[in-house]
Amino acid sequence: MTSAHVTGAQAGCVYLDLGGARGGSGITGVEVILARVETNDGLEAWGFSYVLRGHRGASLAAARDAVAVLVGKPVPHPEAAWRRAVAGFNRTGGGPNLVGLAAIDVALWDLWGKVHGRSIAALLGGGEVDRPVYASSGFSPGQDPEEAAELAKAAIAAGYCGVKPRLAGRSADLLLLQRVRAAIGPDALLLGDANEKLDLPQAMALARDAVRSGLDYLEEPLSASDLDGLRRLARALTLAIAGGEHFQDDLLLLPVLKERLLSLFQPDLAMMGGLTPCLRAARAAELFGVKVSPHFLPGLFVQLASACPALTMLEEFPLIEPLFDGWPEVRGGRMRATARPGHGLHPTGHAIEEFRRSG
Repeated sequence: MTSAHVTGAQAGCVYLDLGGARGGSGITGVEVILARVETNDGLEAWGFSYVLRGHRGASLAAARDAVAVLVGKPVPHPEAAWRRAVAGFNRTGGGPNLVGLAAIDVALWDLWGKVHGRSIAALLGGGEVDRPVYASSGFSPGQDPEEAAELAKAAIAAGYCGVKPRLAGRSADLLLLQRVRAAIGPDALLLGDANEKLDLPQAMALARDAVRSGLDYLEEPLSASDLDGLRRLARALTLAIAGGEHFQDDLLLLPVLKERLLSLFQPDLAMMGGLTPCLRAARAAELFGVKVSPHFLPGLFVQLASACPALTMLEEFPLIEPLFDGWPEVRGGRMRATARPGHGLHPTGHAIEEFRRSG
């Protein structure tokens, strides 16, 4: 039982310009929600979440509501605080509430680690665990196959366990996959991300042809809410399906895991509502034999690997990383969790300045 009390807590928002379109959805900027929590014994902790398509208002308001209730009270265990917060969403639902809560949850895990002088990985019962990382950045829909192949070849040469080119939902995707597979060899992992662009007939056709192109995982071929479509894909195909970055609640997640509609579950920090629900979902996935590879943020999610054997690999896709110092590096294609207390990350001076301005 800790004697530390929360004496100050704030939430704000910082805009990060990505300098051009990124990934399969072509985002050009990120609204990053930051949360800071301070204690009576001088500890300071930081958390973060993000909004990829604007409309930050509701999520930022939710973060401010969630962080305000902490002041003047003992430092809570992150999981207990998360459950209390979510119980208050019974009339308003998850949505932006969970996106905002994610920043507070990350801050509380950071604070809990600092209170006890241990990293999140150590708090969860592990040591300095590591996981392989696959390369995801630099690929885009409609990319020239030769350009994608060269990018993939360089990633494998650098030690990454695999690559994830983006698919445009056109016949040219097959040529791209063939070129990339030829460039990376037969042993490296090949994922193809359709970013929910396909309908069921398109997904069926692409998946059948993609198997012959050496694809290991087809990611997000359909809308995340199309359970019937996922069921039909799972029955008809031998190709493994990946997805889950848009999941927000157990009503969608549980049938997907129980029926093994996904072979690779990819929880998103912001959509799920923080590390707490991602940890819970990863443990549930383990029960059903479903592998886990979180969406983005490998330097944070590697902290969960000690408690999650199902978390088998991480995704390299720099997003909010420029706003923080302390990220663990990828070495030889693997990332090791930092041993620093909490998550080991701290906002840059510029990020703190923008955070203060956001009021």
